[in-house]
Amino acid sequence: MSTRRPSRSSPVIVIFMEHALGARRQILSRKHTLQQLPMRTLEGFGRYGNNICVDEQLIGKRNDLKQTARRIVRQGRLLDTWVLNGNVYVRDNQQRKHLVESEEALEHVVGQL
Repeated sequence: MSTRRPSRSSPVIVIFMEHALGARRQILSRKHTLQQLPMRTLEGFGRYGNNICVDEQLIGKRNDLKQTARRIVRQGRLLDTWVLNGNVYVRDNQQRKHLVESEEALEHVVGQL
């Protein structure tokens, strides 16, 4: 007997090869459009739409930095965080964008608020 919930789809992981970096840029630049698709249910396909998540996978310190920034966003101390080409960016409560390259830089941005 399967313990899988019927309304939950399996994740799809896409790895772009070096020669497909143009396609990677196109997908990542349109990820917000994909995430705003209306929620629909198709028989046999489960739900899709605003449960689409397009994310760059990071390793080591960059991943830790991304997770810390997301936690601060959930606390309401920053408006947004995203990753682009392996770099972590945040938007502060005054709508300013910042590239953060370390925990210290992130603390500095949050401390300015």
